[in-house]
Amino acid sequence: MKHLLILNLLLTAAAVTMATVLGVVCLLYWFNLDAAPRMARELPGIARLAAVFVPPALFGMLASWAVHRRHAVWWLAQGLFVAGLVFASIYVWEFAQS
Repeated sequence: MKHLLILNLLLTAAAVTMATVLGVVCLLYWFNLDAAPRMARELPGIARLAAVFVPPALFGMLASWAVHRRHAVWWLAQGLFVAGLVFASIYVWEFAQS
């Protein structure tokens, strides 16, 4: 369980970092919308991309807590975390392809 907890914490930290960084990028775009018309077109896509990383971050925190406490439903929290990571990965892949 210790190795699973470490993996959960690393992946959760990555998701939290991505959501935070993309959220800051959204704020910077929003403050500078009048500087370039291209920013206004790109802002909704970046905002959706930032929002995609929030559920895996929250599910990762839940899964890490459940594994750490050896809660009875740790496997359910772990499943939600993996599903959130898979969804985020697919969305980022599709976003990068467009």
